[in-house]
Amino acid sequence: MNTLTLKAGLIALSVLTTSIASAEVVFSTDRSSYDFDAANTAGAEFVGYFTYNGTNYGVGANDFNFATAPTGFTRIATAQTVDGATKNVVYRFYNQAYSTVIGNIVQGDGSFEGRQFVKGVTGDVTSSSALTASTNYNYEGVVFNHIAGTEGDLDYTVSVASDGTVTGSGSISGVTGNRPNVGAFTLDGTLDTVTFTASNGQLNAATGNATLTLTDSLGDLALVDTKYDIGVYGPNANEVAGAIYTDPNSTASTDEQLQSLVSGYGIAGTLTSTTSN
Repeated sequence: MNTLTLKAGLIALSVLTTSIASAEVVFSTDRSSYDFDAANTAGAEFVGYFTYNGTNYGVGANDFNFATAPTGFTRIATAQTVDGATKNVVYRFYNQAYSTVIGNIVQGDGSFEGRQFVKGVTGDVTSSSALTASTNYNYEGVVFNHIAGTEGDLDYTVSVASDGTVTGSGSISGVTGNRPNVGAFTLDGTLDTVTFTASNGQLNAATGNATLTLTDSLGDLALVDTKYDIGVYGPNANEVAGAIYTDPNSTASTDEQLQSLVSGYGIAGTLTSTTSN
């Protein structure tokens, strides 16, 4: 195998418990004992708890072992007190063999911050030495928010150049939903190229732009200031996992922002093939 030393690229932050970019998406490696309070200290904004097999997990409650949770989707909605009122708190996470995307939202919270769905991504980060030069790693997976049945498809490729530069890009399609007073919509577009770096021999999560179009009865809307974060997981780059959201520093009209119009989304995919480049 032609292994490589990762060439320096764009700046990304450590995949230890820390947020990347300016969103409150925290990438961590504590999957087997996930501490929601520690994630909030690092910049996430988890709200409330969920009950799983009779035990409460979440903010102010127990740590959770995502590594033993079922593969695929788990969605738990619980009526609980939030800011002095009874609210429906939803936790929905997508579990893969080596990574988990954790979403959390309070139904009825239409604020910009409240609509950022993905709060955390955790898993076994891929070592840069596991990648092979001049190789494309091709992934297929899901795009999702808190509403079951609206999921779309993720296609993503991590490309390793002959000089060790590691980049990633992809697309989403088939996301559906309904907007109040507007009706059904679809969401699709591209996840623009990012460059991965490494710290302490492990690939850092990377942040890039997403060029997305929301289509509904009003026509096609090119969304503004959409970002995505993504990491690579597993001993052989087996998975990718991350989030799509609106840049918190956006000054665009709320009528042009994904997160204001709909919500943020989670993304997760598994390796389907490798090809030479």
